[in-house]
Amino acid sequence: MSHFQDTYLQASRVILGVPSTEEKTYVPLPLRQLVGDKEVPFDVYLKVKTQGHQEPHFVRCCARGQVFQRQWQRKMVELEIPWVYFHPDDEPVVLDYLNEQLGTSLASDRISHQEKAMLIYDVTLI
Repeated sequence: MSHFQDTYLQASRVILGVPSTEEKTYVPLPLRQLVGDKEVPFDVYLKVKTQGHQEPHFVRCCARGQVFQRQWQRKMVELEIPWVYFHPDDEPVVLDYLNEQLGTSLASDRISHQEKAMLIYDVTLI
C-alpha cells in the first residue's frame, strides 16, 4: 500500500468530497474525469480534514507525470468522494487533458450517451 493510501484512505481520516465555495486556492474536478491507470499531466489533490484538526487542507494524491492508479479511483468511489482538485495555474494543462479524454470517450461504444453528456457537462463547467 502506498504512503497516500496508508495516510489518507483510512477510516481514521475524514475525506471531504464536496467542494466549498470559500476555498479559492484549488479548483474542483469531478473524479470521473480522471482515467485510472493513466499518467496525469498535473498534480491532483484531495481535500482532507483529519481528526483533531478543525480546518481542511489539500493533500497531493497524484503528482504530475504519475499514473493515477485505478485502485485509488475505486477506493475514492467507495468512500463517496466525487471530487479531486487541481491548482488554478494548471488549468491550461487540465483543459488539454480533459479535451483529449473527451475525444476518446465520445468515440467509445462502451460509454452510454448519458455518461458522455456528463463528461461534456463537466468539461464545459471547468
